[in-house]
Amino acid sequence: MDNSTAAALIDDFHALIPGLPHAPRDEVFRRLRHELPVFRSEKIGVWVAARYQDVIAVTTQDALFQPPQAGLGSPAYGRTFLRMNGREHSKKIGIVGREMRSARALRERLDGIVLRLASERAGRSVMPDVFWVFSLAGGATLFVYAAYRADPV
Repeated sequence: MDNSTAAALIDDFHALIPGLPHAPRDEVFRRLRHELPVFRSEKIGVWVAARYQDVIAVTTQDALFQPPQAGLGSPAYGRTFLRMNGREHSKKIGIVGREMRSARALRERLDGIVLRLASERAGRSVMPDVFWVFSLAGGATLFVYAAYRADPV
């Protein structure tokens, strides 16, 4: 591939970055996979891998490919799920799953949403009546469930 064709293809890729809904993504990535599977984008300051097997290699081989530590593409809170393996990955997935299924966590999230929406509407910090309804309903539901299962809460 000559330099002008590669430059034009990279320009087509850069046109996709703003996320326009009618951009020809499929066509650009099909061409990238066949004509320029790995390239350096100076505009966003990263290497781009367009083929699945290259992406897997980059995300799983820490010894060869170090993740970005700062800036575009760097994880906000340390290692991502893609960079974890074995016990570490299972433990994190378990924590996320438990939080999603927990009645208490769900009730706390709903309470927080209700409080935030009511406070934003009033323009000040408030404790609306519906907060107490959600709180009592959540507590009652948890109590009935625990009594049904004969489970101490």
